[in-house]
Amino acid sequence: MSTLRRNLITHELPEFWAYGVYYYPDDNGRLPVGDVLADADIDFARLRVRPAPPEGSRFWTLGGWRGRPPGGSGGSGV
Repeated sequence: MSTLRRNLITHELPEFWAYGVYYYPDDNGRLPVGDVLADADIDFARLRVRPAPPEGSRFWTLGGWRGRPPGGSGGSGV
């Protein structure tokens, strides 16, 4: 695989991709992008967290968790 194909999304900060997976958009339809200035008026405390994939889902990338991830709420959003 070429370097270009392996690095297609690396021109953005990891936060740019992760926030959209972890959070629902705010009341104005915005998601954080990982930039201090662009995210300055987003209230992270009010962002709802998306639910975690069901236990045993192929979308978990780390194995060995049973129930809730270590140190996490399991994505309940509450």
